[in-house]
Amino acid sequence: MRARLPHVPALDGLRGAAVLGVVAYHAGHLRGGFLGVDLFFVLSGFLITSLLLVEHESTDRIALGAFWGRRFRRLLPAVLVVLAAVALYGALELPASALGDLRRDGLGTLAYVANWVSISAGSDYWSAFASPSLLEHAWSLAIEEQFYVVWPLLAAVGLRATHGRRGPLMAATAVMAVASLLTLWWHHDPGGDTSRAYYGTDSRAAAILYGALVALALTGRPRRRDDPVERVLALAAMPATVVLAVLWTTSTGTSDSLYGWGLPVAGLSAAVVIAGVSGPGARGLLGRALSVPPLRWFGTISYGLYLWHWPVFVVLDAEATGLDGWALTGMRVAVSVAIAVVSLHLVEQPVRSGRLPRPAWRLGAPLAGAAVAVALVAATSGAVDEAGDVGERVAVPIDPELSATGGSIMILGDSEALILAMSSPPEVAGRALGGDAALGCGIGPGLGSVGGLPAAADGPSCTDLIDEWVELIETDDPEVVLLHTGATEVLDRDIDGRIVRFGGPEWDDVTRRHLEVVLDRLGSTGARVIALTAPCFAPSGEGGGPVDRGDPLRVSRWNELLREAAQQAGATVIDYGAMLCPGGSYVEELEGITMRADGVHLTTDGAALVWDWLSPVLARELGEP
Repeated sequence: MRARLPHVPALDGLRGAAVLGVVAYHAGHLRGGFLGVDLFFVLSGFLITSLLLVEHESTDRIALGAFWGRRFRRLLPAVLVVLAAVALYGALELPASALGDLRRDGLGTLAYVANWVSISAGSDYWSAFASPSLLEHAWSLAIEEQFYVVWPLLAAVGLRATHGRRGPLMAATAVMAVASLLTLWWHHDPGGDTSRAYYGTDSRAAAILYGALVALALTGRPRRRDDPVERVLALAAMPATVVLAVLWTTSTGTSDSLYGWGLPVAGLSAAVVIAGVSGPGARGLLGRALSVPPLRWFGTISYGLYLWHWPVFVVLDAEATGLDGWALTGMRVAVSVAIAVVSLHLVEQPVRSGRLPRPAWRLGAPLAGAAVAVALVAATSGAVDEAGDVGERVAVPIDPELSATGGSIMILGDSEALILAMSSPPEVAGRALGGDAALGCGIGPGLGSVGGLPAAADGPSCTDLIDEWVELIETDDPEVVLLHTGATEVLDRDIDGRIVRFGGPEWDDVTRRHLEVVLDRLGSTGARVIALTAPCFAPSGEGGGPVDRGDPLRVSRWNELLREAAQQAGATVIDYGAMLCPGGSYVEELEGITMRADGVHLTTDGAALVWDWLSPVLARELGEP
């Protein structure tokens, strides 16, 4: 007979809290809500290990084949439906430049290795660009499925070797948790790339193992309210919940503190909460709060809601819906919940409960998986490579029909300008919009330098950029050139192998003179040149890229020189930096919207808010009502 665990309503509520935290984070309303994933991890470790222990206690063995079959019946059907929907949407709506990434992400999700695919592709979870991946969230599903494959085998071998004694397995699990934590610290690059530390199965396994340790310590143990241990656990659960609440409202994904202590504390706090409410503590204040019907209901649809909400959020963005703020969030959540409910009743439960005959499932699952793989390949057959290396160019075409009737605006710059161009409305002030971006390149002078060495986001391939832009302007003949740059310009300069450091008169002089030349050349064909001031960037330790970029004095001085050069060259300056950085200070949210998750690049919703502000400003500058 299949092993079963007693139902604990509070654990359903924890699932609901976890998925709502993630949804709120992706909606831009809960700064550290991404830690809901860690709560899922700890819950999975606890519940799966508890199931394995109960089965071993009752049968003296663990039927691995049956366990894996149940897991796949629980997880795979909904994933296949999501992948089929994503493939269809990609074929109908995505540009050819995005199809290659969709194919890669889709096949990685299908094989449950999406986290390693993201690492190999250099993906950054904290940078939500104008065209984010529809499957960005699949990395956590991959880690859990890898755990479901490996952990039962390890548990079965460990329990058999020790004749069911848990002590050795607990010790081994604790060692693995510590090893995972050390791996997290080893792979974290302070102030730099966080993807290897955040996505890696080895570096994130600790949270799942914390849950497994709780199960090894408590499952099968008589749990009475008068037991001193249970009283301690119930009492400890309340402050642990407070710790989680603080972390969920204050953490940022790129801060060094998250990888130093934030993730371990979040995981251990979740383990304490689970330990406290999974026994007699379920009847306490916290257990009753987590057992309220609405929270439990969200727990029952948590898997489908997690699967569907992110693709829904990507498709139903501010531009597609005409909504923003809480109105946009409400619409997105309503659609996501509706789809999750349908998924639960028409896809997940029929397979899981056996209403779909087992022979049909065993035959249909491989065929369905193969069909989805074929659909992903077919839907992305028109993929073309998208520029992604430093110096490579990405163009956003100008609509020729709109340009012919009303003129055009060409947005030039780096990856920040690319986001603006890709998320722009079809026209502003009656003019079509397009752009050209050189990824990772600045406009000079020379190359950016940090600590006397070339900056990572710069290189010799950027040196001919202004010449190429002038040729492009001559060809496309835009009425307006909108220049957005600054992320590299605020650094020290490497000019022909000689370092010119910020703060001295030489840096000011060469920067001002070079800016005058650039602005003059961009307007040499008669186009009106409008430059955006550089925004502030995340302070040291809170964003990726060079630490010097986060110095507000550098940004302020660059903008002063930009204004001086623009006056000499007859160009216009729009104070974009003041809009994005009120009072000159970096803020992560404006009007309840997360603007820059990685400290530099606009999020999708952030770009929409910028255009709400920038469109009328441009219209006034161009003399339109």
